[in-house]
Amino acid sequence: MCDAKSDKKPVCAIKTAQRIVYLNKKNPHSWESNPTSVPCPKKGRKRLKTTLIILLLTAICVWTCVEGYKILFPELQLTEADRERLRKKGIKKIIKVPRESIEIPVYVPYLLIGGGTASYFAARAILSRQPNAKILIISEEPQYPYLRPPLSKDLWTKDEVPERLQNEDIINRQIFFERNEFYTRCEDLMSNSNGGVAVAKGWKVTKLDPSTKTVQLDNHHTIEYEKCLLATGSVPNKLPAFENAPEEVKHKIVYYQRLDDFEYVHEAVKSGVKDIAIIGGGYLATELAHSLNRYAKRYGYKVHLIFRDRNLLEHTLPEYLSEFASNKLQEMGVNVKPRTTVERVRLKSEDDVVLNLSRGRPLTVQAVIVASGSKPNTQLAQCSGLEVDKYCGGFKANAELMARSSLWVAGDCASFFDKKYGRRTVQHAGNAILSGQVAGENMTGLGRPYSSLACFRSTMGPSLSYEGLGVIDSSLDTVSVFLSGKDKNPIVDISTCNKYIAAKNNYERGVIFYLFKNKVVGIILWNLPEKSRIAREVIKQEKSYEEINDVINLFLKPKTDVT
Repeated sequence: MCDAKSDKKPVCAIKTAQRIVYLNKKNPHSWESNPTSVPCPKKGRKRLKTTLIILLLTAICVWTCVEGYKILFPELQLTEADRERLRKKGIKKIIKVPRESIEIPVYVPYLLIGGGTASYFAARAILSRQPNAKILIISEEPQYPYLRPPLSKDLWTKDEVPERLQNEDIINRQIFFERNEFYTRCEDLMSNSNGGVAVAKGWKVTKLDPSTKTVQLDNHHTIEYEKCLLATGSVPNKLPAFENAPEEVKHKIVYYQRLDDFEYVHEAVKSGVKDIAIIGGGYLATELAHSLNRYAKRYGYKVHLIFRDRNLLEHTLPEYLSEFASNKLQEMGVNVKPRTTVERVRLKSEDDVVLNLSRGRPLTVQAVIVASGSKPNTQLAQCSGLEVDKYCGGFKANAELMARSSLWVAGDCASFFDKKYGRRTVQHAGNAILSGQVAGENMTGLGRPYSSLACFRSTMGPSLSYEGLGVIDSSLDTVSVFLSGKDKNPIVDISTCNKYIAAKNNYERGVIFYLFKNKVVGIILWNLPEKSRIAREVIKQEKSYEEINDVINLFLKPKTDVT
């Protein structure tokens, strides 16, 4: 027991006092200036313990505030250096608008899940029949609905690499369907007597219950609807070599599909890359290879196109045209690598990625773009009890695009019944437009059946573009009619599956007829713009093989006999 009034100071009291003097030298009430006031060591330890507890609690409070700030304001807590580092890795934080789910209505008459082309045209169809309708679109992307084909074509057709998408006039003309003023704020939607379209951007629907007509967002916010459209689109096909790669390598891979992906590749082109690898051999990969190759010489990089088939577009075009397309892209300067797959991926340096290929030497690149097709996005099927087509993929729907009571599907995610061709899924923008329109009309009570004769367009430069309608499949029998610029008579190629007669021709202009059970079910217009209306009528009339000779002159002026 320490006695502070004792003349003889205990050793423990002296040591304790010395520690206090050391920590608080400027304190006039310290033991050194007032020897008669010697603190008790037990009281000193208790005060020290209390101080440490207070400091610990303060640190916890500060940490909690900082982390909460990061969650509520993710875009503000990043420095410019952080943003640059994340951009190089292909990471972009999604900003939710509105920021709080309390601003999103808990009830809406029309709910559209997905912020793509199908949802936009469904909303337009609803408004055309009910001008005061109140429509809420839930979109995972941070932008308003936009058209995707320009991401691989129109935005890359300028003489210079386009500037970052900041010019609103350019954006609305080439990408976005509407200006921002067209849309209503989510918090104002239900109170607006004139109705409108609101978009909750950056939000994700995680649960759908058709029986209770409710959906749940990623923060458990619940929305009740009267009628709902599923237009979740498609997701890119994942490749094992990239999915099994280390995380630092995955950040270098871009599965090209969204506007953010265009901005990433756009920045890579301007940053001085030496080599760009594109994985895939379909429409998207072919268009990207051509578009990026336009600037290869100017910016000093090389485009490598890697795909597993023998030729490009092998599942779409007859074999001789598929080979022609591959050779044409090679002549443009693209390093075309057919019958090749990526077996392993590794990071060589901060900027360099090494691709180990099934054929040839490893390839070192600075940007990797995966465009190897996609599949319907049916992630909501398991929690919603909706049926998925095990053959075609997509949510199963009837001819009117209805999947369940008060629930419709449209776009890439829809497996609809076609009275002519059976159950189908179609993944291109033309189908998203038409199926979105039909679904929107049917949500207002029209009951119109959907039969897809949507048109898709693709290009491989100013001298080669083509459009397709109906069922386009290279495994079908085909009849091809081509007319070169100076020829008086077309050159006819008749293809039966993989057996074909290849004409020695530049294939400047022509028509490819796809036949099933001797009837025309699909047509590709090769460098023949503004002929899609005629092609649609030929397919609707189910012209036979014998009647092709009679319709050739509708596409090409000179007449000929099919031999």
